[in-house]
Amino acid sequence: MAKYKLGKNAVATLPTGILEDDFVEATVTLAGDELDVTVFGDSETQVQPGLVDATFELVVTNHSVAVGVPSTITIAGLTAHPVICTGIDAKVSPKGRFEYTLTYATTVES
Repeated sequence: MAKYKLGKNAVATLPTGILEDDFVEATVTLAGDELDVTVFGDSETQVQPGLVDATFELVVTNHSVAVGVPSTITIAGLTAHPVICTGIDAKVSPKGRFEYTLTYATTVES
């Protein structure tokens, strides 16, 4: 699993309900499916290309998003990528400001 912390410039289009002025940072987590392969008695684990799970975490200071709301995001080379909000966590940052971490999962746009 690879995790990338991205700055404001990596996000070209934010999901619905987030204003650019309220956006702090983004984290993208990518995971490939592991495939156990046994050939002539030797076993190894390989990552199957093309089977990827992408999760996006956006830290914001204000939002109007609800869990289950579908949207799109343009981030780190993914253009108009369909996502759905799967979680909202609130916390106070080390700098003393109130922040929300919005978690988005990849979805199929219908």
